[in-house]
Amino acid sequence: LLVQEDSVRVVLVALGAGMAMPAHAVSGPAVVQALRGDVVLRAGPESWRMQAGGVLVLAPELEHSVETAGGCVLLVVIHGGGSLGMKGPVG
Repeated sequence: LLVQEDSVRVVLVALGAGMAMPAHAVSGPAVVQALRGDVVLRAGPESWRMQAGGVLVLAPELEHSVETAGGCVLLVVIHGGGSLGMKGPVG
């Protein structure tokens, strides 16, 4: 967690090669930017592949998972007050 304010959270996520984050959701809208590597983000039947520089905007409460074959670094900005509001397993 890089920044924790009433209206925004900024989180740096680093995953090694072959790692994944299982399905989870956050309470506010989120902007996900790939800083390094490549990543596949899945939400329901849809999936998006991002490489360094790619940006996605996720709706609040959207359950999603993340996986990377070669490793990645993501910058995640979650908007809205209260706690991070993570729901579901994160590991």
